[in-house]
Amino acid sequence: MKNLNNISTENLIDWYTNIVNNKDHGDIRDNLLALTDDIKNRFDDYIDKFSSSELITIEDSLYIQNHPNLVSCYKSEGNTLKLLKKAIKDNQDNDLKGVCQYCGILKPKTYDHYLPISIYPEFSALAINLIPCCKDCNGKKKNYWKENQERGIINFYIDNIPDSQFLFGNVIFVSGIPHIEYQLLNPNNIINSFFFDIAKKHYKRLELLQLFKDTSTDELGEMIRMFKIYVANPTVEDLSQKLNTDANQLQMQFGLNYWKAVMRLTLSQSEPFLNYLINQINK
Repeated sequence: MKNLNNISTENLIDWYTNIVNNKDHGDIRDNLLALTDDIKNRFDDYIDKFSSSELITIEDSLYIQNHPNLVSCYKSEGNTLKLLKKAIKDNQDNDLKGVCQYCGILKPKTYDHYLPISIYPEFSALAINLIPCCKDCNGKKKNYWKENQERGIINFYIDNIPDSQFLFGNVIFVSGIPHIEYQLLNPNNIINSFFFDIAKKHYKRLELLQLFKDTSTDELGEMIRMFKIYVANPTVEDLSQKLNTDANQLQMQFGLNYWKAVMRLTLSQSEPFLNYLINQINK
């Protein structure tokens, strides 16, 4: 889990006008062009709230009546929109281009409208409202982004991802087979409570703790197979050090709270698992 890079907030309205001007249907194009000044004002309001990390205070949409036409700016999939999506993707660090930061598991093949397109159609083609994510996370998030006037989804452009661990694992054995359970913790309240509250809602909405647990089963099985192939006569200390080294590398690439890194750190500190792993390698 790491912050994403937003593209420049200068001249974002130009993307809107270019998308609109490329529309084939004259009536829709004329309707949207007539809204340009109003949409620019809405963009400016979004940019102001975005820059000050106060998106929760943004006013409700005034353009529900123009919903189909405004949404068509994103649904049309014209060349300008493709260029916009490419600009967003190209602006990301190489390690983060291939992994959805909402979950850290699947590839980010879609773009989430952080402020939902069905509620804020004027932001359908606003670059800083588009966050690369996987289809599964996009589907689980849907129109959700706040509750009780508090944001409930991490915004990877504006939220400061803590440089401290808040995702932790625990090794359990079921019928002699190891599994990893995950939980969110804030030891000594080291994580900013504002962010931690958002993170708890984020993980709950996207069902991440269960997803990590389920996915870890396959990851663990593959990891054990690799150890059996490439490691001979290891000690508990050897395995612990290897797992810890792998975890540190993954943390550098994807952040301290990347589930695969947390998994390896957890395993490196579990003597029952390390002894289990030695038994598996020596079979």
